[in-house]
Amino acid sequence: MKLFHGFYKIRVRLLMGFAVAFLATAAFAGLSYSYFARMERKLIGDYEATVQVLLDGLDDDRLALAVEIASIPEHIRGFGHVKEAHFEQAKAREAALLAQWRNPKALHIVQVA
Repeated sequence: MKLFHGFYKIRVRLLMGFAVAFLATAAFAGLSYSYFARMERKLIGDYEATVQVLLDGLDDDRLALAVEIASIPEHIRGFGHVKEAHFEQAKAREAALLAQWRNPKALHIVQVA
């Protein structure tokens, strides 16, 4: 009887462990579908595509601009609405720099604040 009881305790603990693991993943599964989680996954894909564009056209004269474009994601910080504001600013800056990358001979006016 004691052997059966010990086996039963081990089996119950294993089942409880699996149940807790399942409930924990089920509870947090909804978070991966939030707006910010989707935005971050999209940012990764966008960054990889941008880096590929930079690598395809990289030369010595455009290295500094490529580094500046590649560092854009470092400016996207914070959580919630703060991150969203930084995201919009970074995307605007990235668009301006990528326009410069695509047309290096164009006249670029620098605005001094």
